[in-house]
Amino acid sequence: MSSNGQPNSWNKIPYVQNSSNNGIPQSFTISYDAFTGKKLENGKTYYYSVVAYDYNNYEEFNTVENYGQRQQYFEGSRNIKVYAVSPQRGEKYLVEPIVTRLEGEGTGSNILQISSTVRESILKNTNDGKVAYNLSTSPLQLLIIDPEKCNGKQFQISIVDSTLNDTILSSATRWKLTDLTNNNSIIAKNRIAEFNEELLDSFGIILRVEQAIEPGEFVFSNSNNGFRGVKISYNSLPFNWYESIGDGFVNTNNGKINSPTLKFFNVENDPFIDPYLAYTKSNNLFYPFGLMNFRGYVVNNNNLPYFTTGWMLENTFGSISRAPISKLNNVDIVLTPDKSKWSRCVIVETANTFYTSKMNTNSSLSKYYLGLETKPNPDGKFPSQFDLRGDFSVGKNDQNGDGKPDPDGAVDANGKPLYGMGWFPGYAVDIETGKRLNIYFGENSCYSEKYDSICKKVNQIGGDMLWNPNGNLFTGDTLPNGSAYSYFAGGQHFIYVTNQTYDSCETIRKTFLINNKSIKAMQLKKNTWTSIPMPLKALKPLGAGSKGLIPSECVIKLRVDNAYQVKYEKGINNGYPTYLIDFKNSPIEADNFKTEFVSNNLSNVLIHPNPYFPSKHSTLNMNNLPENSQIEIYNLSGNLLLSQQISKQFSWDHKLQNGNLLNTTILLIKITNLDDKSYEIKKVMVE
Repeated sequence: MSSNGQPNSWNKIPYVQNSSNNGIPQSFTISYDAFTGKKLENGKTYYYSVVAYDYNNYEEFNTVENYGQRQQYFEGSRNIKVYAVSPQRGEKYLVEPIVTRLEGEGTGSNILQISSTVRESILKNTNDGKVAYNLSTSPLQLLIIDPEKCNGKQFQISIVDSTLNDTILSSATRWKLTDLTNNNSIIAKNRIAEFNEELLDSFGIILRVEQAIEPGEFVFSNSNNGFRGVKISYNSLPFNWYESIGDGFVNTNNGKINSPTLKFFNVENDPFIDPYLAYTKSNNLFYPFGLMNFRGYVVNNNNLPYFTTGWMLENTFGSISRAPISKLNNVDIVLTPDKSKWSRCVIVETANTFYTSKMNTNSSLSKYYLGLETKPNPDGKFPSQFDLRGDFSVGKNDQNGDGKPDPDGAVDANGKPLYGMGWFPGYAVDIETGKRLNIYFGENSCYSEKYDSICKKVNQIGGDMLWNPNGNLFTGDTLPNGSAYSYFAGGQHFIYVTNQTYDSCETIRKTFLINNKSIKAMQLKKNTWTSIPMPLKALKPLGAGSKGLIPSECVIKLRVDNAYQVKYEKGINNGYPTYLIDFKNSPIEADNFKTEFVSNNLSNVLIHPNPYFPSKHSTLNMNNLPENSQIEIYNLSGNLLLSQQISKQFSWDHKLQNGNLLNTTILLIKITNLDDKSYEIKKVMVE
């Protein structure tokens, strides 16, 4: 006790809690009236108070022992300020600055997005390595606080460390911002590895630059594992024709099918790649090649066939053929009927060991081997999985109307006819580096006229050098002592996206010609994304015109986090990430595609239940809709079933406008925000 009779509670010293420095935000955004819950109104005055306070409750106060945190909250006494603010429309400053990538790569904390115009410039290689973004979908976060100070100006921001003569960003990396009108510069106070938001009053902005966590890093504490989403958009009807096999499931015109033979990622064998299944738990259409299983699927001592785009049963080189998911790139894949935009590519054999190896009567593991031969190449050899397909090189047209692309007569440098070369009906671009990428596909030539006696005509599409998958999952055909042949998967026209700059797949062709599994594995390691297509709509004929195959152009956007890093291109900053922030020139034109990355209030729309069972569920419910919305419900044929203007929420009793009841397997629901004309299309399974 003290001399005044008070307990000496300070004699018991509390423990010290060490915490990371999360920094102090310099800004926060207010969009709604706290009293009414409505959006702020232009011209109306709102009042806010800002209070500094301290909070600590290391242990609940114990009145018996007189120990613990007696007072948890302390409020500052001299820093209470009240601010009056009035939102203004400010037409003069409505233009977002353009952010242009000059060098390096990285996403920051944003989901990157480019316009169709920028995408086309990458396709045509007219962008000079530059990538232009609108601010909100760029690798930077910036808030304009004084338009007068930044309007009409250009700034350059560089992500740098103490040495610019290596290819690694050190832990001390900071940003440097330069006003190009007067060359005044500011260097960040904190490292980008820490929370880094700074008020730059002289520039009229608040700048926030954060280093992203790579996919595959801290996988047990980072539940999304760097995955930001896969979105698909269409520019015309038919919508939603592209579908693919997911990990253990596939959506078909006859409903959803679940099967262990559809699983291509084995988390038990690879527990440290994606333990929470961030990349595979949803229908993402494309998946990391680094997740593709190559090992045997053994049940009761029998090796069972299953669907995978990996190097099946290649126990020596299968593992090293898969790149870590930290190598995943942010890409846009465009499938288009416009043949001028198609990609010259290798076509590989996808018939795996189950098709081409012979059964060993002394081993039950080979019970389901079929011992078939693929279509031979000009040298008389039968290609194995990931060898070049054996047929001669083909062009983009079908002049004779036989449904197959015509040979193009291409030869190599020695005048020898090329084989295993064709065209992928689209292209892929890296939206961080501004490079067009090699993209290629495969097909299983065991599904061809070569096996006319066992393969139905409709399924003889695996040996025609054409990307023409159909929607058949299983053939229904069987062979004696083998079940692999029924695992059709649309002819196994697997798609492979790489991280290699587009060279018409010439580098890949030369590599796959080398009869060396180690070299082949190193080439496969450059595959980043892959897909097992199962289209819901029949493809169009190839034809002899300027368009063919693809029912309607679609863009598939694959997004991941990517740390800022050096991408050396002999530019202005030795490959270190460098961006131009341009308040001077006109904004980028908007993409005219339906997209789910556009900044609007549709991302929180919830439609439930999904799948929807009319026999069990009385209504299909939609919540979190904009106040002024239009709902349009279509079937897969594009027929309008219901159109209605609603606000905030809507429940549908599955009755059509003509009073009939719903009779379809998949619904396409178009939700339009009538205030800004933005819209999204969502899919609901009906079972």
